[in-house]
Amino acid sequence: MEEKAENEVQPTILPATQRSDGTWRKPVKVRPGFVPKEEIQRYVPPFRREIEDTAKNPKTQKMTKNEVPAPGLYYVKKKQEESVQSKQADDKEALDAITKGIEDVKLLSLIHI
Repeated sequence: MEEKAENEVQPTILPATQRSDGTWRKPVKVRPGFVPKEEIQRYVPPFRREIEDTAKNPKTQKMTKNEVPAPGLYYVKKKQEESVQSKQADDKEALDAITKGIEDVKLLSLIHI
């Protein structure tokens, strides 16, 4: 003897339908919460989502200087800016040394003339 729980939800039964050739389809039981394959949303990879988001909202493409991105991205960008600034400082020091050397050569050449 089968006993059913009181809180068990019964499946929905779609009635039998007749085909155009006159034959009958069986009634279909649909479990609660069932979603047909056609209605399930397909998976979209993250890079594709970003492309679609930027197409829908162009403001997300460019950020102003006051806006801060995700914490990790901000840190990486800050480190890159610091490394660029240190390279520029090193280049400036090297340029100053070269120009000083050229000036010394000019002064020595003027003295020997």
